[in-house]
Amino acid sequence: MSDVQPSDSLTNAADGVRVGPQADPLAHALRITNDIFPGPTKVEEEFDPEDPEDQWQVVIVPVTGTVKEIVERKSLWHRRMILELGAAGHGITIRVVPTLL
Repeated sequence: MSDVQPSDSLTNAADGVRVGPQADPLAHALRITNDIFPGPTKVEEEFDPEDPEDQWQVVIVPVTGTVKEIVERKSLWHRRMILELGAAGHGITIRVVPTLL
């Protein structure tokens, strides 16, 4: 697996407009997902039934491999989300669905 580097393009200082991954967090999350889990991807909107205002997006991916491989790839996904998106990635999570080979 590759080394993870923090994003260096967060905000255009001249006008305060978000650029880079923070401009479209879901699109960047999907690029991260495709890097780590190539193949079909589905996104669903979910919410807390006790607090409908508490909403998030779930990236759903089918995966194959050993339990160890799947856990390592999912951990890498979370590390890259934190490093590349930071707070902009809050509200995006992943669900891996193991499939048979």
